[in-house]
Amino acid sequence: MKTYTPTKLRKDLYTVVNDVANHNQPVEITLQSKDHAHNNGAVIISKAQYEEYERDKELAFLRDNGVLNVVNDRMDHEKPGDFDPKNAY
Repeated sequence: MKTYTPTKLRKDLYTVVNDVANHNQPVEITLQSKDHAHNNGAVIISKAQYEEYERDKELAFLRDNGVLNVVNDRMDHEKPGDFDPKNAY
């Protein structure tokens, strides 16, 4: 992953955004903290990577709350009518 300072990012913004969007190359922006002890940076990711992140987040939420196990169990033991759209709600 390439790393940029805010100054360098401003100078190369179009190229950086283009690379991120078209090549799925995330970019780190470093921000020095006031105490200089750690990096309070940010990461720029493509929209495709963001959508994947959101899917992973939702999957983790379903897994952590036990919903994913229920859905998988129902799919493994599916009976006729279990997934009928008329009875879904």
